[in-house]
Amino acid sequence: MNKIKTDISVIVPSKDSSDTLQDLFESFLHQTALPCEIIIVDNGSTDNSYEIANNFAKKNAELKIVVLKEDTPGRSQARNKGIKASIGSILAFTDTDCHPADDWLENIHFFFAKKNDLDAVGGYIRGYKPNTIAQKLKDAERASTYMNRHGAVDSLSEIVNNKFMDTANMAIRKKSLSSFLFDEKFVRGEDIDFSCQLFLNKIQFETNYKKIKVYHSDRTTMTEYLLMIFYYRFSYTQLIKKYFPKKLIIILPYITSIDLPFPFTAFIGKQFFLFLGVTFAAFLFPYILFIAFSAYIIFVTFDIWRKKEFNITFFDAFLISFVRIIQKVLSEMGKICGSIKNKVICL
Repeated sequence: MNKIKTDISVIVPSKDSSDTLQDLFESFLHQTALPCEIIIVDNGSTDNSYEIANNFAKKNAELKIVVLKEDTPGRSQARNKGIKASIGSILAFTDTDCHPADDWLENIHFFFAKKNDLDAVGGYIRGYKPNTIAQKLKDAERASTYMNRHGAVDSLSEIVNNKFMDTANMAIRKKSLSSFLFDEKFVRGEDIDFSCQLFLNKIQFETNYKKIKVYHSDRTTMTEYLLMIFYYRFSYTQLIKKYFPKKLIIILPYITSIDLPFPFTAFIGKQFFLFLGVTFAAFLFPYILFIAFSAYIIFVTFDIWRKKEFNITFFDAFLISFVRIIQKVLSEMGKICGSIKNKVICL
């Protein structure tokens, strides 16, 4: 079969990825379109990832794999090195623990060919063969928030509130990056920051475009998943401080921005108001808390179980509903710790 030739440079940061690199390369062999190059940027691996990438590049010259090294630690540093070295007019990003769908590059190619008014796109991500409760929880979370994260972006607050392009599956016209790259100060949350930079530079983009699909190998243990939630919310406060100086942002349910006369930032989300309401009701009527808790468990369990795309048992859905409560607690703890670190209020 003759494959479509594209002007897409694929950029993949890699660190200690020996267990997943081979699967990623296999997915590139099955693509219905060819990139002009695949840039693997090794970011200080201590295993044999660098050798695996080089060996595969030699055996599969048609993929035009370029293997680079970036000694400064950080995914943003690795991606920026790949951007600077790229030759394609379109840059596509994914990660070493991802499995792009066979038509991933083809759909990116046709997206930019047809949509001249857009300069970037975030694709759709689902879990790759989710087996553990942690993986099923993450996949259920993605599917349940699809509609809220899909489409064009209208404000910075909307991006920070979860409507951003994920670096595991995104693409952009290279000309759009003439004035900025990934912010290397961010250890986590760099994808949200990148989407914020696009918006501020008036670069039009769309998120969660379903035809551009990647399957992600999520963290297998619940500890790994919950720690990811904590640190993600911790870095969230860094974004709030950077993009909303002297602002009070309230989400209930619509986003409201209020200028403050002093150099301080506060970001108050819906969960905080829900927490206040439940706490107040529980103080007046203790049995209300038990009823609210039971109703939440029942609702979430049936909501997840009845959706065919999740493909999980009723018992798994029941366990996920409990874990979601722990997830919300750790999420708030991450924001509180981040608020102290970055000297903002984020609730």
